[in-house]
Amino acid sequence: MFRLLLLAGLLLSSISLNGQALSYASNNSDLFSVLDFPSENMLSRVQKMRLYMLGRPAPGISRATIDGDKFKLRHLAGKTVVLSFWEADCHNCWRTIPALNQLMAEHQGDENVVFLAIFRDDILFLDQLLEYFPFDFPHISMGATLAGKYRVINYPTHIIVGPDGRIMEYLSGTSASIIRRLDEVVDYCQRAINAIERHQSQDGR
Repeated sequence: MFRLLLLAGLLLSSISLNGQALSYASNNSDLFSVLDFPSENMLSRVQKMRLYMLGRPAPGISRATIDGDKFKLRHLAGKTVVLSFWEADCHNCWRTIPALNQLMAEHQGDENVVFLAIFRDDILFLDQLLEYFPFDFPHISMGATLAGKYRVINYPTHIIVGPDGRIMEYLSGTSASIIRRLDEVVDYCQRAINAIERHQSQDGR
């Protein structure tokens, strides 16, 4: 019953959550560095795609990770999900991995934050890469179809699915401002969850 109340509260707050995301997006073009993109045209396309994706329901994911664990996005309602799309032939992807590992480490033990890396290519190639360059996120391989569903047009792309199941952030690149923004949005979602839980706990007394 408490879980249902929490989800109801998150749905009621979704307009506020995503409204703030859209407001932030419209005022923060400096998040992106032109150095992270092959051309200014690609940078412009990513910025437009970000505005298009923010606030939309996240496409479903139901796949097994390379470790054999089942990942179903619909079972994670009420949690914040960080998705990182990457590919092997991407210098910027490799540059971002240490910062993403650090982001995950900072939220270690927080059951309300879930991380998943979606690798475009084959699992055999991925196993060899991770052996020499660890990327701590759980991984799904052969992720080109999922990348299409999430409108990924440049690598790396990082997407945050909010507790209400909608896209709270869509970022591409490797700059420090990108990582800071990911951390900010995760913290924002966690504060929203905690506030709703406190409110409902008080109402249940």
